[in-house]
Amino acid sequence: LLLMAEAHEERADTPLRHVIDWLRDRPDAVVRLYALDVETQIFLLWLLRRTGLAELATDANSPAVAT
Repeated sequence: LLLMAEAHEERADTPLRHVIDWLRDRPDAVVRLYALDVETQIFLLWLLRRTGLAELATDANSPAVAT
């Protein structure tokens, strides 16, 4: 995902464009996660910045990960 994010920074017409646009159109959407490793955290912060949303709701198997 981080490599895809880097490619998106170079050109906006990437598969992540669909994800970003989808989240912008649905600001109440919940991003469901299996695990929240450091790389995923970085990607979620990048995604939050790209969408321009105030917050990004997440849900996961662990209550420590869900927001």
